[in-house]
Amino acid sequence: MLEIGGSKEELEVMTGGKVQFFAYPNGRPRLDFNARHVAMVKACGYKGAVASSGGVATAKSDIFQLPRTTTWGSSHIHMAYHLARNVFEKSQVVPPEAKVEQVTTDVRCLMVASTFAPIHGGSAVVYQNLCLHMPAGSIQVLAASHNYLTNKPIDGCQEHDRAATYPIYRLPLLRPLMRPPPANMLVSIYRLIFQDMLLNTKTLLTAARIVHKHKVNIVCVGELVTGSWLGFALRRFFGCKVIIYVHGEEVTTATGGRLHGNRRGHYLRSADKVVAVSSFTCDALTRGMGMQPTSLALIQNGVDTDRFTPGPIDVEFLKLKGLSGKKIVLTVGRLVPRKGIDMAIRAMRHVVDQMPHVHHVIVGDGDYRPELERIIAQEQLQEYVTLVGKTTDEDLLSYLRSCDVFLMPNRTMPDGDTEGFGLVFREANACGKPVVGGNAGGAVEAVVDGKTGFLVDGTSPVDIAKAVLRLLSDVDLAAKLGANGLKLAQENNTKAVADRFIKICERILTRSPI
Repeated sequence: MLEIGGSKEELEVMTGGKVQFFAYPNGRPRLDFNARHVAMVKACGYKGAVASSGGVATAKSDIFQLPRTTTWGSSHIHMAYHLARNVFEKSQVVPPEAKVEQVTTDVRCLMVASTFAPIHGGSAVVYQNLCLHMPAGSIQVLAASHNYLTNKPIDGCQEHDRAATYPIYRLPLLRPLMRPPPANMLVSIYRLIFQDMLLNTKTLLTAARIVHKHKVNIVCVGELVTGSWLGFALRRFFGCKVIIYVHGEEVTTATGGRLHGNRRGHYLRSADKVVAVSSFTCDALTRGMGMQPTSLALIQNGVDTDRFTPGPIDVEFLKLKGLSGKKIVLTVGRLVPRKGIDMAIRAMRHVVDQMPHVHHVIVGDGDYRPELERIIAQEQLQEYVTLVGKTTDEDLLSYLRSCDVFLMPNRTMPDGDTEGFGLVFREANACGKPVVGGNAGGAVEAVVDGKTGFLVDGTSPVDIAKAVLRLLSDVDLAAKLGANGLKLAQENNTKAVADRFIKICERILTRSPI
C-alpha cells in the first residue's frame, strides 16, 4: 500500500498533474498480483489499472484489470500474429474476494490551527471541510477562540463548536499576538519569557491532554511558522507522526525569524509528510526550501459542493441590496494587497465607461479597506462599487448565484506574499460562474485559463477590464466557462480531499518509527 500510494504522490509532486492509472509489475493475474493488490490500487485513488494478460478490453472488462496487448516482435508478421491472437484470446483476471470486510481507520489525528471556522475564507475553510469528511473518531481539533491579529473573540465560536460532528477544543490563542517589533533587547526578552513561553506552555499542556484522551497518533499542523514546534513536541513525548499543511504564502513570504520564523526549513524537513495545496506550492518547497519531492503530498483544495451549488438569481435579494437590473461583478476575499482588489476597482473605471449598468460588489474585510475606499473616491466610482464587508453564509451564496462574473486579480507582492491556490475561484465555479484571476501563485491551477475563466496580469487594470468586458458582453461564452468550472469543482470536492488525506495518514502510520 505504501509503495503503490506513495509513488503516486511522488509522481504528482514531480509532474504537477494527476496520476490516475496504474500498471501491475509484470502484471500476470494470480501470479504477479491478486485481489488484495487490486483493492490496494482502488484504495490509493487510481481510476484504473492495466495487467499484462492477453485479450482485448471490452465494455465488460474490469477497469482495474484491463488487458494489455503484447505486440512486441522481431518482424511485422510476428507482431501481426500477436495482434490477431489477442483478438481471440480471453483475458485472465483475478476474481474478486468473496467477502470484503469493512475496516475502520486507525488514524486518530489532531488538527492544530489558529485559523479555523467559523472564520470565513482561506485555510480556515480548507481545514473545516477536511474535518467534516473525516471518518468518525479520526479527527480532533485544537483551535483559537480569539483573533491573533486583534485579540478579539471570534464571532460564533460556541455555536459553531456545539454543532460540529467532531471534538473542537479552544484556547484564547495558540500563537503570540501580532505586535510591533520590540523597542530593544530587554522588551524582546520580556515578551519571550513572560508572554510567548507561558502561552506555549499552556498550549502544549492542553494538546497533551487531548492526545492522551483520544490516543492521537498523528498531529496535523495548520501553521508552519507558529505551530510546528507543537507538533514536534508531541512527537517527542507521545511518538505522534507530524504532517505540516502548507498553502504557499508561508514559504514564499519573508519572515522576521523571531523565535520560529528562521526554522521553517528545519520544520519542513523534519515532518513525516508535508501536504501542499498546489503545484506552485510544491515548487516553492522544493526550490526555496530544499525539500525532496518524496517528502511532499499534493492535495489541491476541494470545494464544498453541498454548500456551493448553482441556483436561480435571487431577485428579491438583489432588490433589497439595490442591485436590480445590474450586471454584477463579484469579488470575495480578505482585503489585503495580494488579492488585487485595488486593481480590480481601477479596472471598473474602464468597464463602466463602456457598460454603465455594471456594479462591482466586494465581500470581505481587512486592513486594506481604507486604501480601497480612497481608490473608489479617486476613480469616482461610489455609484458603481460597494464594499459590503463581512456577510452571512446565506448572503454569500446569494451573491455568488446572482453575479455574472467572479473577479479576483491576485498578484505576487514584493515580499513574496501570494495566493497559494485560491479556493474561492472554485467556489464561484461550483455556482456555475466564470472567473477572472491573476496570473500569479497557485491561482494558475485554480483557474483553467480559457476553460473555466481567464487569467490576467493582476497589475494591469486594462487587462483586467478586457477580460471582464469580454465575459459580460458574450453570454454564451460566460455560460460555457461557467459550466466547465462547475464540472471541475464537482470532480474536486471536499470529500475527495478528505479521502486523499486519510490515505496519506494511513500510509504514514505503516512506516517504522523515526
